[in-house]
Amino acid sequence: MVNENLKAIVENKKSVEEVREIENEIPSFEEFMKTYENDGNLNYADLNGGSIGEVKGYGPTIDWWEEGTNSSGHYYIACGQRVRTDTRSFYLKVECYNWGGGGGYDYVCSTSEALQYARRLENGIYSNVSSETEQACADLVREAVRHYDRGHSIDGYVKAKSKFWGGCERSHRY
Repeated sequence: MVNENLKAIVENKKSVEEVREIENEIPSFEEFMKTYENDGNLNYADLNGGSIGEVKGYGPTIDWWEEGTNSSGHYYIACGQRVRTDTRSFYLKVECYNWGGGGGYDYVCSTSEALQYARRLENGIYSNVSSETEQACADLVREAVRHYDRGHSIDGYVKAKSKFWGGCERSHRY
């Protein structure tokens, strides 16, 4: 009689894999040029003008950096890149907190995104923040949009924090 357990082990056994090193020769420049065919679709426009010290508006760069402790007590580090399409920029950190630190924050990178976030604040996105504080924060966001519409860049924060005894502290930096 055949032992069924041994049969299962033999059937589930992994097949052997063979790994080989492939000898791959890299041709010399002269050998490469013998077989090279130009299709005429080359674009060297990026190579004209400018200097080595000139900063371009693309590529992997870090435009902002932040570190701190979130409401759960966990340490965090955040960084990112902003995309700018003109000489002015709109980048705003919106902070809305209650007196104990509950609430939250978000980053907005355009005026339309900022206005949408202001509407969300007015509708009460944070259950643990008073409507007065959320309204104050929404007003600060709208003021930042008006500042941008007057021709200024926005690169900073707005913050509304309710006080323990009532009322709300407001601050901003563009």
